[in-house]
Amino acid sequence: QCSRSSWTIMETMMETPKDDDAGDDSRIKAEESSDFVDDQGHAKVNDPVEPPARFAPKGRGSLDSSIDPSESVTTPGGGTKQIDPNSILTRLYDPDRMQKPAIWKFIKLVAPGPADQPPPGCMKWRSKDAVAAYCLKCKKQFTYTKGTSKTISRHMMAYHGLVNTDGDTDIAKTEGADDARSKVVGPSVKEPPLKKRRKSATKGESQPLLLLKWLVGSFRPLAIVQDPGFKELVRGLPEPYSKEDVLALALSKVESVKAELHQQLALCEDFSLAYEMIESQGMKYCSVRITFCTPVFERHSFTIKVAPCETPASVVEEALQEYGLRSEKISNITRKHATEDCNLSETATQLNVPLKLSSGCILHTMDHVVMSCLSLDPVKQLLALIQEYVKNRKTVSNCKDAYTLVQDFLDLPAPAASKNGDVAYPTMQQQSMARALSDILQPFYDATKTLSGEPYPMMAIPVFRRINDVLGKVNVNDSLGSGFEATSMEQFRQSLCTAFVKAFEPMLNGTSLFMWTVPIDPRLIHMKGLSPSEKDDVVATLTANVKRLKLSKRSSGGNTDQQGQDSTKNKRQETSTMAGLFFGDDAEAEGTDVNCSDEDAASYARTSVDRYIETVKSNRRIEDPLGWWKANQDQFPELAQLARKWLGASTIFLEPGGKAERDRYPGDNLEVVSFLHDNIGII
Repeated sequence: QCSRSSWTIMETMMETPKDDDAGDDSRIKAEESSDFVDDQGHAKVNDPVEPPARFAPKGRGSLDSSIDPSESVTTPGGGTKQIDPNSILTRLYDPDRMQKPAIWKFIKLVAPGPADQPPPGCMKWRSKDAVAAYCLKCKKQFTYTKGTSKTISRHMMAYHGLVNTDGDTDIAKTEGADDARSKVVGPSVKEPPLKKRRKSATKGESQPLLLLKWLVGSFRPLAIVQDPGFKELVRGLPEPYSKEDVLALALSKVESVKAELHQQLALCEDFSLAYEMIESQGMKYCSVRITFCTPVFERHSFTIKVAPCETPASVVEEALQEYGLRSEKISNITRKHATEDCNLSETATQLNVPLKLSSGCILHTMDHVVMSCLSLDPVKQLLALIQEYVKNRKTVSNCKDAYTLVQDFLDLPAPAASKNGDVAYPTMQQQSMARALSDILQPFYDATKTLSGEPYPMMAIPVFRRINDVLGKVNVNDSLGSGFEATSMEQFRQSLCTAFVKAFEPMLNGTSLFMWTVPIDPRLIHMKGLSPSEKDDVVATLTANVKRLKLSKRSSGGNTDQQGQDSTKNKRQETSTMAGLFFGDDAEAEGTDVNCSDEDAASYARTSVDRYIETVKSNRRIEDPLGWWKANQDQFPELAQLARKWLGASTIFLEPGGKAERDRYPGDNLEVVSFLHDNIGII
């Protein structure tokens, strides 16, 4: 007996033609009297298995559209005929699942044994048991990859022009194998891509806009479009370019970016202000940036103005007026280069910001301290020798570069000295000095990495105190012993400690105005690095600020965030007898701000701060402070308001990049190019 699937395949071969020709009748009778069914040229069991197809062989035809695949898979209804045991038809079966039924209408799997004799304990052969695949059109076996129909799709595409293999869509055929991918028969059949392509990030953007993004993104002068080499490069493009066209497009994009900034800044309550002085071709420019948190604790930083000026105060004031930002909402002011004569006090005074909340970028200040000490002999000579040996021609401009240079030297194997030509390998004492220098610079390198990724002002206090502790514990005598080298490195360490303490004295001695903001970051709730008395002062100051916010609601007539709500509904909420039953649902927080006394506000503030500290300490680990506050702002409304202000502040100049290109910008219109460069994400 043969299997049901084998009879299914043989249906069209067993049908007798319906005509009255006597010769045909005799042929049919002879055929019915034979012992085996004619396999019509189908493969034998021992025929070779062809490799998977990748390209269409020449001369192959496409699928015959006159043949309905469904007719070749219907059950004949029984019979007594047998198939030749050596025919491949005795081993064909269907796969377990058909994700692309269109291709499986002409493809069967080949079992390692007869199709009607599955392995012991199994009702049928599984797809994983197949030794090959068989095409009913080619009548050939080919390689089958288990778990995927890729080889089958390739075979049908290469040999038969099958294009559409998705779902139950009809098979599309082509007029030839060579153009199988380009021509599709039938008005309702669409050719999908063989592979899913990634959607282009620049799809839909015009060529002038892409050109503008390239110019401002890499600080290229707009006049480059008039360069003969550039014209030759874009000669084949359909649109001509000129400096005037690009400048007009840039100015229009400046206006559209400003309109977008107006919408973004409408969500701004308190903000941190930072500015930088740029000098190009004898002219000075001021770039103004603001950083803030939205009500849903999303942190944003935008450059809002770049303009030529002599002093920054006027540009900063114009920028605030242009976007309707009030100076009393400024949390702090940061200047990029603190060592320059930048009239920082004048700017703070004009904006009514306390001078203690105005400072230079702490990372630039730290780099200035480290590089000033590295310029002293013999450390300067040691760095020059290391730089020459490792063939590093890059200028060492900050502590990160200096530490990386020393580490690159220490990571090199000693035999590499023979590959450096005339450069002598450093002596043992110089190698020991390099190790000591690495130990001294490592805390500054680690602090730079930490503060660059976490630019919150409260982070600087524990970080800088950790630097001071590590510097005090570094012992250069462990690696150098005694002698001139040990004395020199110890002098370098002491001079660096002295300069560091002088530069960041407020953060180290506890007089910084940012000290009380440390526990606002839930990751710093344990306030490591602070003394017990400082921790008590921090909690007291934080409680006083919560009390101040509570009383400010009383003076403003209560917490009326939704002024348009129905007054009856508000009154019903205020007089509810169920208020305060659930955790975090404080009865005093609902409608009692108007009648809140100083004692009630102080009690509420203490309870709120204590509950906040206990809640944070009960958390196992907090990775994202903004995400934590977004989820818990309703539980601690006053503390959440403080968190939005100070987590949205920054004592670091968040430079968008392109510092070297900006300083070397050779063209005009720097204010336009720099503004679009910093806001290229919203062009």
